Amino acid sequence: MPPLFTDSDLRSLEQLMLVSRRVRNAAYQGERRSARRGSSIEFADFRNYVKGDDLRHLDWNLFARLEKPFIKLFEDEEDLAVYLLIDASLSMDWPRDAVQHNKLQYALRLAGALSYIGLGTDDRIQLDILGAQRPFGPVRGRNQALGLLDWLAEQTATPTVMFNDALQQFAARQTRPGLVILLSDFLLADGYQSGIDALLARGNSLTAIQVLAPDEIAPQLNGDLRLIDVETNTAREVTVDQALRSRYQQALAAFQAELNAYAQQRDAVFTTVSTAVPWETFVLANLRAIGVLK
Repeated sequence: MPPLFTDSDLRSLEQLMLVSRRVRNAAYQGERRSARRGSSIEFADFRNYVKGDDLRHLDWNLFARLEKPFIKLFEDEEDLAVYLLIDASLSMDWPRDAVQHNKLQYALRLAGALSYIGLGTDDRIQLDILGAQRPFGPVRGRNQALGLLDWLAEQTATPTVMFNDALQQFAARQTRPGLVILLSDFLLADGYQSGIDALLARGNSLTAIQVLAPDEIAPQLNGDLRLIDVETNTAREVTVDQALRSRYQQALAAFQAELNAYAQQRDAVFTTVSTAVPWETFVLANLRAIGVLK
């Protein structure tokens, strides 16, 4: 499989930073600094020394062993935890004959771009394929980018994904809250509310991105057809005409309005993207415009 990004793609992401609406106990390094910096005495981790850091927090023992300067992080100075949750269900693997507009490939590119941005600001990044056993991470630092992008490029669709169950299980495993970025088409038989509620109950900040293919937004089907569900293999005979297409688009718009209202009521972010939109346009323009990136 070809790489997800070119070197030029990655350079375009290097000046951006992820934004969390509500960060709890987050410590910020570089541009992401806490107003309560240094108020906690509980040791949390190390990070690389940055010019201007308080030398009183330098770990001299580590410097003597490694000959590199590291700063001690305390609880109020911890990095932002960022979790990229990717729905890789069979409905996301569409359209299968057009890689350019494939929803899963698009979601993986978005996850890679957002992860790369987070690594550049020393956020702690973890990627999870919903329903899969092994996440990637957590990792921190731009030197982790190659392994992360290689891991993403290897991912394929997962036959059976119970969306709510997967989110609830993820929330139960979390050791600390952070920014959760959820990538899905939200075309779900079992709904989404209980899973997302479980994420929010853990104190996470949520950005939900609905990824849809062009033919799901404006279907071009016509005539008497037998449609087969890609996840359940159940079939339905339908007659598609302009009136049915109009009702479909009205139902889709109502569903998206419901998702948006649900997110707003919970201080979360919801947005939709078509895979016809270049991923770099969505990241560099759309996500910045709604405050997910700056």
